[in-house]
Amino acid sequence: MEKTDNLPHVSLRDRVDALLKALPIAVAVMNRDGVVRYGWNSAAENLFGRPRSEAVGKVIPLLDGGCSVDFADLLRRAATGEVISGTEFHYERRDGSTVYASVSLAPAANVVGNRQGTRAIVGLFEEITQRKQAEALLRESEERFRSVFEDGQLGMAIVDLDTRIVQANRRMAEVFGCAPRELAGSMVKDLSHPDDVADVAARIERLAAGNIDYFDAENRYIRKDGSTLIGRVVGTLIGSAGETRSRHIIAMLEDVTARRQTQEELSSTMAKLRQSMRQGIRAMAHIVEVRDPYTAGHQERVACLARAISQTLGLPEDEVAGIYYASLVHDIGKISIPGEILSKPGRLSSAEFELIRVHPQAGYDIVRSIDFPWPVNDIVLQHHERLDGSGYPQGLTGDQISYGAVIVAVADVVEAMSSHRPYRPALGIEAALDEIRKNRGRLYDPGVVDACESIVLTQGIDALVSSTP
Repeated sequence: MEKTDNLPHVSLRDRVDALLKALPIAVAVMNRDGVVRYGWNSAAENLFGRPRSEAVGKVIPLLDGGCSVDFADLLRRAATGEVISGTEFHYERRDGSTVYASVSLAPAANVVGNRQGTRAIVGLFEEITQRKQAEALLRESEERFRSVFEDGQLGMAIVDLDTRIVQANRRMAEVFGCAPRELAGSMVKDLSHPDDVADVAARIERLAAGNIDYFDAENRYIRKDGSTLIGRVVGTLIGSAGETRSRHIIAMLEDVTARRQTQEELSSTMAKLRQSMRQGIRAMAHIVEVRDPYTAGHQERVACLARAISQTLGLPEDEVAGIYYASLVHDIGKISIPGEILSKPGRLSSAEFELIRVHPQAGYDIVRSIDFPWPVNDIVLQHHERLDGSGYPQGLTGDQISYGAVIVAVADVVEAMSSHRPYRPALGIEAALDEIRKNRGRLYDPGVVDACESIVLTQGIDALVSSTP
């Protein structure tokens, strides 16, 4: 048997002391009056901000009056044999900082150093300041969310991944014409318009699957009274990815029914105004043709060709429409020219030609007071301008000329040369195309020339006119 007589003797006090020092939790051994008799390890020094030398033999600082609980009462209860477990409190240290902790108290007899055998009390203290701060922040965040949720001007609802409404706010209930408690437990599909159910369900499914981060869409929904509303809904997913039960959708709904109706009414009104504008333009074009029967149909044919060129070049639909309607009145200034000059069968004199040259400006003066939704005024004024500055009435060059006028210029030349005039027979389509080909890049835009040539050769101007509604 191995001898142990030579092993150093370790006292019980030393063993207890070593154990207390190693504990991460604060320990204090007190009498029933709160006087610290033993313990007060490093964790206690950190918790209370007092070294061991200031604590042992003195009343525990919690009895100074800065504690949120009646600690003296807890000591008395523990002295009678009651075990106090996990009582939370906060306490102001002498440096002014506030510490949150929990305390457990247990009675003990014959504690080391208590030779009289009087009852002592062991206190275990655990700091919970960080936890309390986190809880406070969480409560504050929850309160802010609750305030936004309950008092928000947008309808809000919490929806589970089965598309069941868990909770709805006051505004959401108002939109649907019911109480919030009536919405709770409802399925989203039961609130959706039958024709929109599949769309709504598919969007939620994509969000739940992580295919999209959020959705923002307008759909129709059914109010309690059976009427239809148009709601713009923004939805996002909350909760941990690995916790299916904690994942929910926050949906925010704005009732845009009135706005959509107003937009539709405005669109209808605008459509009627544009129709009236179109009719007015056609009436203006007819006036020119009445005064100049030899050019009857010229503006219509130029308009159809200019529209086809614009479409071939990929211009937006509204811009194409503007070029078409401007082309219908591009020669309206000719109403200011004496009829005998317009219908003169022979060659025009220099003076007569100068009168003809004023028709773009005269046309501009006629139409400029009309607030067209398209650049009609510029096209009327500039359709005889040329890229090199040789045109009229302003001698504009390159980008100074509106693109619509650049297109109409080519269409005008091709149609005019290929049609009969009082002063000459038709020169033919080949002569017209030859004119724009040889002046491609100098007088006329290359892209417009190429588009025009392709259209005329493959379709013909007559076909364009006959296909116009």
